Amino acid sequence: DPYQRRREIQTGNHEPVVVAAVTDRGTCGVDPRDLEREVHQRLKPHRVTGEWFEIDEWSVLKAIWFGWTKLARTSVYERYLRRYG
Repeated sequence: DPYQRRREIQTGNHEPVVVAAVTDRGTCGVDPRDLEREVHQRLKPHRVTGEWFEIDEWSVLKAIWFGWTKLARTSVYERYLRRYG
């Protein structure tokens, strides 16, 4: 539950925490855990500590979009290879 996770994260932050995007396992075969890892990797230069980043919302959304696009392309390609070898 992303909103339960937001509540958990909010307890450690004095700024409002916003859910920027929600995905599920069915979105082009992209596992949300893989997407989170990809986004964290893209945001690494902006990491303050732990899961906290000093970055604007637009940059976060771009990181989510580019991360999802990369993983979705990989997922589609892997399905193609499984089907057609």
